[in-house]
Amino acid sequence: MSVENQEADRAFALGLTHHQAGRLNDAEDLYRKALDLVPTHADALHLYGVLRAQSGDFTLAADLVERALAAQPENADVWCNLGAIYRRAGDLGRATQMLTRAIQLDPNLADAHNNLGNVLHTQHRWHDALGSYQKALELAPTVDSLCNASIVLLYLGQISNAVTLTRRAEQLEPNNPLVQACMGSVLSAVGRLPEAVAAYRQCLELDPSNVDARYNLGVTLEQQGDWTGALESYRATLVSDPAYIRAMSATLFMQRRLCEWDGTRELFSQVLDAIDQGRRGITPFSFLAEDSTPAQQLACARLWSADIEGTVGPAVEAAAPSGKGASDRITVGYVSSGFGDQPTSRLAVELFEHHDKMRFRTIAYSTRRHPDSPLKRRVHDAFEEWVDAESLSRQALSQRIIADGVDVLVDMRGYQDQAVSEVFAMRSAPVQVSFLSFPATMGADFMDYIVVDPFVAPTNQQENFAEQFAYLPHCYQPNDTQRRLPDQRPSRAQMGLPDNGFVFCCFNNSYKISPEVFDSWMRILESVDDSVLWLLNMNPAASVTDKLRREAAARGISGDRLIIAERMPHAEYLGCLAVADLFLDTWPYTAHTTASDALWAGCPVLTRAGESFAGRVAGSIVHTVGLSELVVDSAADYETIAVQLARQPERLAGFREGLVKARDSSPLFDMTRYTRDFESALEHMVEHQQAGKPPMGFSVDRDTS
Repeated sequence: MSVENQEADRAFALGLTHHQAGRLNDAEDLYRKALDLVPTHADALHLYGVLRAQSGDFTLAADLVERALAAQPENADVWCNLGAIYRRAGDLGRATQMLTRAIQLDPNLADAHNNLGNVLHTQHRWHDALGSYQKALELAPTVDSLCNASIVLLYLGQISNAVTLTRRAEQLEPNNPLVQACMGSVLSAVGRLPEAVAAYRQCLELDPSNVDARYNLGVTLEQQGDWTGALESYRATLVSDPAYIRAMSATLFMQRRLCEWDGTRELFSQVLDAIDQGRRGITPFSFLAEDSTPAQQLACARLWSADIEGTVGPAVEAAAPSGKGASDRITVGYVSSGFGDQPTSRLAVELFEHHDKMRFRTIAYSTRRHPDSPLKRRVHDAFEEWVDAESLSRQALSQRIIADGVDVLVDMRGYQDQAVSEVFAMRSAPVQVSFLSFPATMGADFMDYIVVDPFVAPTNQQENFAEQFAYLPHCYQPNDTQRRLPDQRPSRAQMGLPDNGFVFCCFNNSYKISPEVFDSWMRILESVDDSVLWLLNMNPAASVTDKLRREAAARGISGDRLIIAERMPHAEYLGCLAVADLFLDTWPYTAHTTASDALWAGCPVLTRAGESFAGRVAGSIVHTVGLSELVVDSAADYETIAVQLARQPERLAGFREGLVKARDSSPLFDMTRYTRDFESALEHMVEHQQAGKPPMGFSVDRDTS
């Protein structure tokens, strides 16, 4: 061996020692010294390439390892590391080729299986990724493969198995930042949020560059109600990685919730660019709060649904047609996490109660446990069968639904939190329907129909929906006519309101309050002397109240004219609506359940109808109850009518009297008629499917309703 080779080997060996100890600069100097002495030194090329990849220089890293591979074409470790580099560089095709070759050369190379799992994970092929991780664990269990498998198990809904693997990883290396990040994810999944926050913070102390942990810390803080802390984490994630799409989406939505409007236009523009570029990660539900078009909402939802379809293994078979006879009952499964004292139940409970048990067998698949309440008991008792599905994996829930012989599976969560969209992606029923909770397309081929009405979804919008329209003749949104109003209307003083002056109110969620809406509100207050605006503080821990009062002052309106109510029991909340003079709706995301509550309490609702489903729901509700003149098309008309009504008490009183009568006469509150229409729609869907026809839009005939 030449002197140069000997010196190169010594430099390489010392560089390797520094590399293993994390002293990357020293290691790089020695690897380069080895290569200066022997430019074809394969080991130095290989590990110098690995080091450059650790520093984020994937182009140089790939070039170095390719040169090492030319010298050692049968070295499985080199193929393996080159595959890992290409994965991090975003070239998943070449990464797969490299890792497959590594496994061919050495089937027992655990790192190759783990790295292939990472590629599959990046492609959202969860089942395939899990198979690779499990193979790696069989060969050589490491913290990396244990945590990787655990995260995939969480995606697949196998939480108990994820906990087991994470505990194994913690026993091996309790101070490994990867372990703490994984522990945070697991603890969050089982609802132990303070411990999850602590785990994420510990991870970030050990590794401040972990953007996934920083983003997940934000998610967990948001779940705890710490909106300000969540926004700080999301923003910090974007500082570290401006291309982190989920953090971009979460930052924009959290700014909406906190009414921190500075910079939202720029963020929204970035979100639109991401969707146009086909980049996944924008949350479809939060996107509805933006001034987005139905076509943009479809594009966003299609990207999201593609991720969901990636969680479904190729071996999953769709539910077969039931082959029911004409005399058999139709089995309808309702899937929701909102079967407690929640808006979903407040709207739909009477539909469940009115179902014709002679023609329909109804099953509730409850994906979240709720505290006992009178409303929860009503919902529970309305169903023929009740399945507590919170602890079931997505696959197990799908199998249960198929075993139950469900003909129509109704998704009452859509893309909101705690959704189980994977169950629908598995084709758990012959007919699958989106209903009530998600006011937009799900952009998914696995959803057949969406329940709509002619106002919320004009026929010219069908092209912007993946689902076929199932039109009900009146408003698509049901109502509970057993909502108890206060026996005695509370006084203004009891509600913290001034004795005199007109009371405008809006009890919508804060994320629906756009700066454009707020501008209109302030102009209305300026035009109506002694009027006040009554809002609801959805999160006392947040600073929304102070923020909105400052925004009012900046527009020349005293912050004292904004009256802020805290969250309260539903019956008290209905009493508030009975005291208010006029409900001012928001746009582009209008009131839904809140609009129904206001009208039921006798408070007229002024709304501006937009182009999207979410922007037309209040218009449908108000139109159906007979107050079409309160549905306007422009901000100018909205402001004009609000001011007119404040100055015309007789006209406003006529609206209120009409609402009292509407409780007994309007289709909006006729749940017997509504249920008959809804059941006609279900029967049409099943008959169409039984005839072997693909989903096709239809309308329930108004004359038979």
